[in-house]
Amino acid sequence: MRRDREKLWAALMGIHLAAAGCAATPKADVPKPCPQEKFARPHVDVLEGAARKQVNIGGKQIIAELCHLDTAAPDMKHEWFNEAIHSLHIAPDGGLIVLDHEGNLRRYVEVPGEGCRLALDSAFGRNGLLNIPRRMPIEAISVVETGSILVSSDFETRRYKSGMLSRAKCSVHSVIGRGKVGFKMDGGRILVVDTQGQCEEKKWPIEGWGDTEKLAISFVHPWGDDVIVGASVEGTHYVAIHDRDGKQKVKVGKSWDDASAKEDERICWARDADACGDKLCVLDSNCRKLTVWDRQSGAFVGSVKMGDLVGLEYPWPVDLVVGKSAAYLAVSHEEKATSDDPLRRKEWHVGMIFRIKGLYQ
Repeated sequence: MRRDREKLWAALMGIHLAAAGCAATPKADVPKPCPQEKFARPHVDVLEGAARKQVNIGGKQIIAELCHLDTAAPDMKHEWFNEAIHSLHIAPDGGLIVLDHEGNLRRYVEVPGEGCRLALDSAFGRNGLLNIPRRMPIEAISVVETGSILVSSDFETRRYKSGMLSRAKCSVHSVIGRGKVGFKMDGGRILVVDTQGQCEEKKWPIEGWGDTEKLAISFVHPWGDDVIVGASVEGTHYVAIHDRDGKQKVKVGKSWDDASAKEDERICWARDADACGDKLCVLDSNCRKLTVWDRQSGAFVGSVKMGDLVGLEYPWPVDLVVGKSAAYLAVSHEEKATSDDPLRRKEWHVGMIFRIKGLYQ
Protein backbone atom coordinates (compact mmCIF):
# COMPACT_ATOMS: atom_id res chain seq x y z
CA MET A 1 0.00 0.00 0.00
CA ARG A 2 2.80 2.41 0.90
CA ARG A 3 4.60 1.66 -2.38
CA ASP A 4 1.39 2.33 -4.31
CA ARG A 5 1.00 5.72 -2.58
CA GLU A 6 4.60 6.60 -3.45
CA LYS A 7 4.03 5.70 -7.12
CA LEU A 8 0.85 7.77 -7.18
CA TRP A 9 2.66 10.75 -5.66
CA ALA A 10 5.48 10.43 -8.19
CA ALA A 11 2.97 10.27 -11.02
CA LEU A 12 1.19 13.39 -9.79
CA MET A 13 4.50 15.20 -9.46
CA GLY A 14 5.41 14.13 -12.98
CA ILE A 15 2.17 15.62 -14.28
CA HIS A 16 2.80 18.86 -12.36
CA LEU A 17 6.39 19.13 -13.56
CA ALA A 18 5.51 18.32 -17.14
CA ALA A 19 3.02 21.19 -17.09
CA ALA A 20 5.81 23.42 -15.85
CA GLY A 21 8.19 22.24 -18.56
CA CYS A 22 10.08 19.73 -16.35
CA ALA A 23 10.00 15.93 -16.12
CA ALA A 24 10.33 13.24 -13.44
CA THR A 25 13.41 11.02 -13.37
CA PRO A 26 12.14 7.68 -14.81
CA LYS A 27 14.25 5.23 -12.75
CA ALA A 28 13.79 6.64 -9.27
CA ASP A 29 10.41 8.27 -9.83
CA VAL A 30 11.92 11.34 -8.19
CA PRO A 31 10.96 14.70 -9.67
CA LYS A 32 13.74 16.49 -11.50
CA PRO A 33 14.02 20.12 -10.34
CA CYS A 34 12.98 22.74 -12.84
CA PRO A 35 15.91 24.69 -14.26
CA GLN A 36 16.10 28.20 -12.88
CA GLU A 37 15.59 31.02 -15.32
CA LYS A 38 18.69 33.12 -15.93
CA PHE A 39 16.76 36.36 -15.35
CA ALA A 40 13.64 36.99 -13.30
CA ARG A 41 11.44 39.85 -12.13
CA PRO A 42 10.57 40.38 -8.46
CA HIS A 43 7.29 38.80 -7.37
CA VAL A 44 5.27 42.02 -7.41
CA ASP A 45 2.27 43.11 -9.45
CA VAL A 46 3.35 45.93 -11.77
CA LEU A 47 0.95 47.74 -14.07
CA GLU A 48 2.05 47.49 -17.68
CA GLY A 49 1.10 49.01 -21.03
CA ALA A 50 -2.24 50.79 -21.23
CA ALA A 51 -2.97 50.02 -17.56
CA ARG A 52 -0.22 52.40 -16.49
CA LYS A 53 -0.66 56.17 -16.55
CA GLN A 54 1.30 58.09 -19.14
CA VAL A 55 3.84 60.28 -17.40
CA ASN A 56 5.11 63.59 -18.76
CA ILE A 57 7.37 66.17 -17.12
CA GLY A 58 8.14 69.45 -18.82
CA GLY A 59 6.75 68.14 -22.10
CA LYS A 60 8.86 64.96 -22.10
CA GLN A 61 7.42 61.47 -21.72
CA ILE A 62 9.06 59.45 -18.94
CA ILE A 63 8.92 55.65 -19.11
CA ALA A 64 9.97 53.22 -16.37
CA GLU A 65 10.67 49.60 -17.30
CA LEU A 66 11.12 46.95 -14.61
CA CYS A 67 14.42 45.09 -15.04
CA HIS A 68 14.85 41.33 -14.92
CA LEU A 69 17.75 40.53 -12.58
CA ASP A 70 20.35 37.77 -12.75
CA THR A 71 19.09 34.87 -10.61
CA ALA A 72 22.64 33.80 -9.69
CA ALA A 73 22.37 36.30 -6.83
CA PRO A 74 19.72 35.99 -4.09
CA ASP A 75 16.57 38.08 -4.28
CA MET A 76 16.90 41.47 -2.64
CA LYS A 77 14.25 41.26 0.06
CA HIS A 78 13.88 42.30 3.68
CA GLU A 79 11.17 42.56 6.31
CA TRP A 80 11.80 46.33 6.52
CA PHE A 81 10.80 48.42 3.50
CA ASN A 82 13.88 50.65 3.73
CA GLU A 83 16.35 47.74 3.85
CA ALA A 84 15.41 45.78 0.71
CA ILE A 85 17.84 47.76 -1.47
CA HIS A 86 20.07 50.63 -0.40
CA SER A 87 21.62 52.52 -3.31
CA LEU A 88 22.68 52.60 -6.96
CA HIS A 89 25.85 53.96 -8.56
CA ILE A 90 27.00 54.28 -12.17
CA ALA A 91 30.58 53.23 -12.98
CA PRO A 92 32.58 55.20 -15.57
CA ASP A 93 32.05 52.39 -18.12
CA GLY A 94 28.27 52.33 -17.53
CA GLY A 95 28.16 49.33 -15.17
CA LEU A 96 25.55 49.51 -12.40
CA ILE A 97 26.83 49.17 -8.82
CA VAL A 98 24.16 48.14 -6.31
CA LEU A 99 24.34 48.13 -2.52
CA ASP A 100 21.97 45.27 -1.77
CA HIS A 101 19.79 44.15 1.15
CA GLU A 102 22.70 42.43 2.90
CA GLY A 103 25.03 45.43 2.70
CA ASN A 104 27.10 43.84 -0.07
CA LEU A 105 27.93 45.17 -3.53
CA ARG A 106 26.76 43.82 -6.88
CA ARG A 107 27.82 44.93 -10.31
CA TYR A 108 25.32 44.52 -13.13
CA VAL A 109 25.76 45.01 -16.86
CA GLU A 110 22.90 45.31 -19.33
CA VAL A 111 22.31 42.42 -21.71
CA PRO A 112 21.53 43.66 -25.24
CA GLY A 113 18.14 42.75 -26.62
CA GLU A 114 14.50 43.32 -25.89
CA GLY A 115 13.63 44.53 -22.41
CA CYS A 116 15.87 45.39 -19.48
CA ARG A 117 17.96 42.44 -18.30
CA LEU A 118 20.79 42.97 -15.85
CA ALA A 119 23.49 40.31 -15.68
CA LEU A 120 26.06 40.00 -12.90
CA ASP A 121 29.56 40.98 -14.02
CA SER A 122 31.71 37.88 -13.36
CA ALA A 123 34.87 40.02 -13.29
CA PHE A 124 33.63 41.92 -10.23
CA GLY A 125 34.23 40.51 -6.75
CA ARG A 126 33.25 36.86 -6.80
CA ASN A 127 30.95 36.18 -9.74
CA GLY A 128 29.52 39.68 -9.60
CA LEU A 129 29.17 39.94 -5.81
CA LEU A 130 31.51 41.67 -3.38
CA ASN A 131 31.05 40.79 0.29
CA ILE A 132 31.62 43.67 2.70
CA PRO A 133 32.82 42.84 6.25
CA ARG A 134 29.85 42.76 8.60
CA ARG A 135 31.65 44.96 11.11
CA MET A 136 31.57 47.97 8.75
CA PRO A 137 27.95 48.80 7.84
CA ILE A 138 28.22 51.07 4.82
CA GLU A 139 27.19 54.69 5.21
CA ALA A 140 28.26 55.88 1.75
CA ILE A 141 29.69 54.73 -1.58
CA SER A 142 31.69 56.76 -4.05
CA VAL A 143 32.69 55.61 -7.54
CA VAL A 144 35.92 57.28 -8.63
CA GLU A 145 36.63 58.32 -12.22
CA THR A 146 39.47 55.79 -12.33
CA GLY A 147 36.93 53.00 -11.82
CA SER A 148 37.76 52.15 -8.20
CA ILE A 149 35.01 52.13 -5.59
CA LEU A 150 35.15 53.57 -2.09
CA VAL A 151 32.90 52.05 0.57
CA SER A 152 32.72 53.91 3.87
CA SER A 153 31.37 53.33 7.33
CA ASP A 154 31.45 55.95 10.07
CA PHE A 155 34.94 54.82 11.06
CA GLU A 156 36.78 53.58 7.98
CA THR A 157 36.88 53.59 4.19
CA ARG A 158 37.91 50.72 1.96
CA ARG A 159 38.83 50.83 -1.70
CA TYR A 160 37.91 48.16 -4.23
CA LYS A 161 40.31 48.08 -7.16
CA SER A 162 41.64 45.34 -9.45
CA GLY A 163 39.69 42.66 -7.62
CA MET A 164 40.94 43.60 -4.16
CA LEU A 165 39.26 45.33 -1.21
CA SER A 166 41.83 47.19 0.89
CA ARG A 167 41.82 49.88 3.55
CA ALA A 168 41.95 53.40 2.09
CA LYS A 169 44.40 55.96 3.42
CA CYS A 170 41.71 58.50 4.41
CA SER A 171 38.21 58.04 5.79
CA VAL A 172 35.72 59.86 3.53
CA HIS A 173 32.09 59.59 2.43
CA SER A 174 32.61 60.86 -1.12
CA VAL A 175 35.31 62.15 -3.44
CA ILE A 176 35.43 64.49 -6.42
CA GLY A 177 36.89 63.48 -9.77
CA ARG A 178 39.90 61.22 -9.41
CA GLY A 179 39.74 61.27 -5.62
CA LYS A 180 41.91 64.28 -4.88
CA VAL A 181 39.26 65.94 -2.67
CA GLY A 182 37.14 64.06 -0.15
CA PHE A 183 34.10 64.93 1.97
CA LYS A 184 32.65 63.61 5.21
CA MET A 185 29.34 64.23 6.95
CA ASP A 186 29.65 64.95 10.64
CA GLY A 187 26.28 65.77 12.16
CA GLY A 188 25.34 69.19 10.82
CA ARG A 189 28.83 69.80 9.42
CA ILE A 190 30.54 68.82 6.21
CA LEU A 191 34.25 68.22 6.45
CA VAL A 192 36.62 68.50 3.49
CA VAL A 193 39.45 65.96 3.61
CA ASP A 194 42.95 66.36 2.17
CA THR A 195 43.23 62.91 0.57
CA GLN A 196 46.60 63.74 -1.05
CA GLY A 197 48.29 64.70 2.21
CA GLN A 198 47.87 63.55 5.79
CA CYS A 199 44.06 63.18 5.66
CA GLU A 200 43.64 66.52 7.41
CA GLU A 201 39.97 67.39 7.98
CA LYS A 202 38.61 70.95 7.89
CA LYS A 203 35.10 72.31 8.13
CA TRP A 204 33.85 73.04 4.64
CA PRO A 205 32.86 76.73 4.38
CA ILE A 206 29.47 75.98 2.89
CA GLU A 207 27.50 79.07 1.83
CA GLY A 208 23.85 79.91 1.24
CA TRP A 209 22.26 78.03 4.14
CA GLY A 210 22.04 80.76 6.76
CA ASP A 211 22.81 79.52 10.25
CA THR A 212 24.74 76.30 9.56
CA GLU A 213 24.31 75.25 13.18
CA LYS A 214 20.69 74.43 12.28
CA LEU A 215 21.63 72.27 9.29
CA ALA A 216 20.80 68.55 9.17
CA ILE A 217 22.73 66.97 6.28
CA SER A 218 21.05 64.17 4.30
CA PHE A 219 23.68 63.51 1.63
CA VAL A 220 26.81 64.96 0.04
CA HIS A 221 28.23 63.61 -3.20
CA PRO A 222 30.15 64.77 -6.27
CA TRP A 223 28.33 66.25 -9.23
CA GLY A 224 30.92 66.57 -11.95
CA ASP A 225 33.33 69.21 -10.69
CA ASP A 226 30.74 70.45 -8.21
CA VAL A 227 29.16 69.05 -5.06
CA ILE A 228 25.47 68.40 -4.48
CA VAL A 229 24.06 68.61 -0.96
CA GLY A 230 20.73 67.55 0.49
CA ALA A 231 19.88 69.08 3.86
CA SER A 232 17.11 70.47 6.02
CA VAL A 233 16.87 73.69 8.01
CA GLU A 234 14.32 73.67 10.84
CA GLY A 235 12.10 71.13 9.08
CA THR A 236 12.33 72.49 5.54
CA HIS A 237 14.25 70.34 3.05
CA TYR A 238 16.39 71.64 0.20
CA VAL A 239 18.88 70.43 -2.39
CA ALA A 240 21.74 72.70 -3.46
CA ILE A 241 24.65 72.65 -5.88
CA HIS A 242 27.98 74.07 -4.63
CA ASP A 243 31.39 74.45 -6.16
CA ARG A 244 34.20 72.61 -4.40
CA ASP A 245 35.05 75.76 -2.39
CA GLY A 246 31.56 75.79 -0.86
CA LYS A 247 30.04 78.62 -2.89
CA GLN A 248 26.37 77.93 -3.58
CA LYS A 249 25.30 78.04 -7.23
CA VAL A 250 21.62 77.16 -6.88
CA LYS A 251 19.24 75.81 -4.25
CA VAL A 252 15.84 74.19 -4.88
CA GLY A 253 12.87 73.58 -2.60
CA LYS A 254 10.45 75.96 -0.88
CA SER A 255 9.74 76.57 2.77
CA TRP A 256 6.55 75.23 4.28
CA ASP A 257 6.01 78.75 5.57
CA ASP A 258 6.01 80.15 2.00
CA ALA A 259 2.33 80.61 1.21
CA SER A 260 3.09 81.35 -2.45
CA ALA A 261 4.81 78.00 -3.01
CA LYS A 262 3.06 75.23 -4.92
CA GLU A 263 2.69 71.91 -3.13
CA ASP A 264 5.20 70.09 -5.35
CA GLU A 265 7.80 72.82 -4.80
CA ARG A 266 8.08 71.65 -1.20
CA ILE A 267 10.39 68.70 -0.54
CA CYS A 268 9.31 66.28 2.18
CA TRP A 269 12.70 64.53 2.34
CA ALA A 270 15.26 64.31 -0.45
CA ARG A 271 16.69 60.81 -0.55
CA ASP A 272 18.94 61.66 -3.49
CA ALA A 273 19.37 63.96 -6.48
CA ASP A 274 21.10 63.69 -9.82
CA ALA A 275 21.48 65.46 -13.13
CA CYS A 276 18.99 64.56 -15.82
CA GLY A 277 20.24 66.26 -18.96
CA ASP A 278 20.23 70.00 -18.34
CA LYS A 279 17.86 69.60 -15.40
CA LEU A 280 18.11 68.50 -11.77
CA CYS A 281 16.05 65.52 -10.60
CA VAL A 282 15.25 65.21 -6.89
CA LEU A 283 14.00 61.93 -5.43
CA ASP A 284 11.58 62.76 -2.62
CA SER A 285 11.11 59.53 -0.67
CA ASN A 286 8.73 60.74 2.03
CA CYS A 287 6.33 62.29 -0.48
CA ARG A 288 7.03 59.44 -2.92
CA LYS A 289 7.57 61.63 -5.95
CA LEU A 290 10.20 62.73 -8.45
CA THR A 291 10.58 66.48 -8.94
CA VAL A 292 12.47 68.19 -11.74
CA TRP A 293 14.11 71.64 -11.51
CA ASP A 294 16.06 73.98 -13.75
CA ARG A 295 19.61 73.66 -12.47
CA GLN A 296 20.62 77.15 -13.54
CA SER A 297 17.76 79.19 -12.06
CA GLY A 298 16.32 76.69 -9.57
CA ALA A 299 12.85 77.11 -11.15
CA PHE A 300 10.41 74.23 -10.66
CA VAL A 301 9.77 72.28 -13.90
CA GLY A 302 7.42 69.47 -12.90
CA SER A 303 6.85 66.36 -10.82
CA VAL A 304 5.43 62.85 -10.99
CA LYS A 305 4.06 60.52 -8.34
CA MET A 306 6.29 57.51 -7.93
CA GLY A 307 3.39 55.06 -8.14
CA ASP A 308 2.31 56.51 -11.48
CA LEU A 309 5.86 56.36 -12.83
CA VAL A 310 6.62 52.72 -11.98
CA GLY A 311 3.11 51.23 -11.95
CA LEU A 312 3.13 50.19 -8.29
CA GLU A 313 0.58 50.91 -5.59
CA TYR A 314 2.83 52.42 -2.91
CA PRO A 315 6.56 52.19 -3.71
CA TRP A 316 9.35 53.54 -1.55
CA PRO A 317 11.84 55.37 -3.82
CA VAL A 318 15.42 54.61 -2.86
CA ASP A 319 17.85 55.99 -5.42
CA LEU A 320 18.14 57.48 -8.90
CA VAL A 321 21.27 57.42 -11.06
CA VAL A 322 21.61 58.92 -14.51
CA GLY A 323 24.52 57.89 -16.73
CA LYS A 324 25.59 58.83 -20.25
CA SER A 325 23.50 56.11 -21.88
CA ALA A 326 21.03 54.91 -19.24
CA ALA A 327 19.17 55.93 -16.08
CA TYR A 328 18.06 53.60 -13.29
CA LEU A 329 15.70 53.94 -10.36
CA ALA A 330 15.66 51.71 -7.25
CA VAL A 331 12.48 51.24 -5.24
CA SER A 332 11.20 48.79 -2.67
CA HIS A 333 7.69 47.39 -2.51
CA GLU A 334 5.74 44.81 -0.56
CA GLU A 335 6.03 41.38 -2.15
CA LYS A 336 2.94 39.62 -3.43
CA ALA A 337 1.79 36.59 -1.44
CA THR A 338 3.11 33.31 -2.86
CA SER A 339 1.55 29.85 -3.02
CA ASP A 340 3.99 28.50 -0.42
CA ASP A 341 3.05 31.24 2.07
CA PRO A 342 -0.56 32.25 1.25
CA LEU A 343 -1.23 33.52 4.77
CA ARG A 344 1.77 35.87 4.69
CA ARG A 345 3.27 34.65 7.92
CA LYS A 346 6.10 37.06 7.25
CA GLU A 347 5.79 40.29 5.29
CA TRP A 348 8.63 40.82 2.83
CA HIS A 349 9.66 43.87 0.86
CA VAL A 350 11.64 43.43 -2.33
CA GLY A 351 14.24 45.64 -3.99
CA MET A 352 13.45 46.50 -7.59
CA ILE A 353 15.40 48.27 -10.34
CA PHE A 354 13.74 50.17 -13.17
CA ARG A 355 15.38 51.48 -16.31
CA ILE A 356 14.12 55.01 -16.98
CA LYS A 357 13.78 56.54 -20.42
CA GLY A 358 13.19 60.21 -21.15
CA LEU A 359 14.98 61.94 -18.29
CA TYR A 360 16.22 64.78 -20.47
CA GLN A 361 18.91 62.74 -22.19
